[in-house]
Amino acid sequence: LGITSNRIIEILIGVFFGLSNLAYFSVARDLRNQIANLMKVVLPLFYSDFVKQPVEALVGLVKKHLVRMIALSTTLGFAGVALGVGYILVFLPTEFRTAIPYLIILGLAFPIGIPTIILNTVLLAHLRYRAIAVATTIPNTLEIILVALLGWIWGIIGMTTAVAIFGYISFVFFYLATVKRESLRKFLEQRKLMRVIMKVY
Repeated sequence: LGITSNRIIEILIGVFFGLSNLAYFSVARDLRNQIANLMKVVLPLFYSDFVKQPVEALVGLVKKHLVRMIALSTTLGFAGVALGVGYILVFLPTEFRTAIPYLIILGLAFPIGIPTIILNTVLLAHLRYRAIAVATTIPNTLEIILVALLGWIWGIIGMTTAVAIFGYISFVFFYLATVKRESLRKFLEQRKLMRVIMKVY
């Protein structure tokens, strides 16, 4: 579904705003992805340790160090954005400076980058694939809706903002699926439309 939402964004930008704007957005998104990939280096570093510890202990550690993780993620993310802006200014043609606002907006989601990766790693380490399905399916669906809605209102800036908002929605659902799993289960059980998802959760 994540790949689908990315393709939908590309199609909408290409059709309604032209291939040039698609190229600028793609540069910003690719730079954002490169920064995010650097953050994902922490995943294999923690995976083996997480496998050895019970979920309850890991949840306690996440809650204890959440603020520090957000601070670290913010620092690394904004440093990466600054480097990305420098790359655009120095190495790309002048017209690609249009991508800078898109990169900055996408970078607003970096504060919850590492916390989301850690929560995902906790679920992966304990084979909670059904929980991962819930934590990814709902946010990706909401992203598609937000992209269409905000894109209609504010154009590419709106679409870019929707992608940044998706990062926070994803974090919330991973947090709920890991730290507040029972609360999330009860919430979903009360919604008839969510019962299909609950069958796999």
